[in-house]
Amino acid sequence: MPPRIRLNRIQITNFKGIDHLVIDFPQPAFDHDPDICVMGSENGLGKTSVFEAIGLVNWIAASEHIAEDFNFGLIKFPESITKSIVEKSIRGGEGYCAIEVNYMLNQQDERQKQYFCGISVSNDGNISEKGILKLVRSRDFVRNGKYLPVGQMSQGLFGEFPEPFFIFPIFYMNSYRKVREGGMSLQALIEGTPRVDWHSNGAARDGDASTSTAKNQMLRALMSDAGLFEDIADDDASEALDLLNRLLGQFANVKLDKLKPGDRNTIDFRVRPLDGGGSFSFDGLSSGQKEIVSTLFLIWRVTHDSPCIVLIDEPELHLNAQWHKQVVRWLHKIAPRNQYILATHSADVFAAVPESQRILLRRGPDQ
Repeated sequence: MPPRIRLNRIQITNFKGIDHLVIDFPQPAFDHDPDICVMGSENGLGKTSVFEAIGLVNWIAASEHIAEDFNFGLIKFPESITKSIVEKSIRGGEGYCAIEVNYMLNQQDERQKQYFCGISVSNDGNISEKGILKLVRSRDFVRNGKYLPVGQMSQGLFGEFPEPFFIFPIFYMNSYRKVREGGMSLQALIEGTPRVDWHSNGAARDGDASTSTAKNQMLRALMSDAGLFEDIADDDASEALDLLNRLLGQFANVKLDKLKPGDRNTIDFRVRPLDGGGSFSFDGLSSGQKEIVSTLFLIWRVTHDSPCIVLIDEPELHLNAQWHKQVVRWLHKIAPRNQYILATHSADVFAAVPESQRILLRRGPDQ
């Protein structure tokens, strides 16, 4: 059984719209209970900023390969990256921001270790760190050498693109996510999901379905299970397709049918109603059906071998009210060893977890 990692606490100062915030993420009462925490608030109180702060700490921890100097104490990135960090991070009118996080690792023998790390970013471009390198080493241990089918990518960190942010152990689905329509290019299918960083200009085009991570993984599972490309062989492909058909049946009353060639050397896949009738493109499903199927499938695909901390901004996005509670139940059903932190405006999502697993952000007396 793979080891687990969870986020226990975050402390944020002067990050984006947050002046100061400390959150202790509640643990479930019993080991077998779902580790799902839901944050609620009115707009503008920083739910999304909390997720972006968590992601930024992990992005910096994973980016020693692009730093000019990465050592205990100070980190020096190229000027363009440093400028992006400063512009995206520091609250208006302040001279710095600071983010501190506390992780707990469950090792294979179930012993627990606490890891503290943090960053501080100043307006003059200085980035200091505490414990970041320990996080890098511990992350490699928890990952346990397992192959992850989705490349490390971070274009979704600050919402520039409708794709997830993924740098192990953080998998963050932002509120701008959307399963884009159109076929997958053969090149993107064979090469897999490329790594794209949030600070890269022009790295992805909003209308290019070839960058759609969810579709990429669905089609790769189909092609791998059929044994068509040895370069994308995947031992989990059959299990992935079984889950995908379960989700399609549950939420859309359809099943996978066939692949279909599209325009400009692209491939798409079709689905067929369970109660009979002709097949049609996956894009023909409603936005809510595509969203819930793609979200749940992608979370399973990324995390089933290496449990993660999954952050979802507005899990109710595109969904009708009847599915708000269902999506919470299915998260634990398909990948029970993850820690889930959800930010929502939905009363149904908020009520889908015990009161002890809820966090309500309120305005302070000076706000």
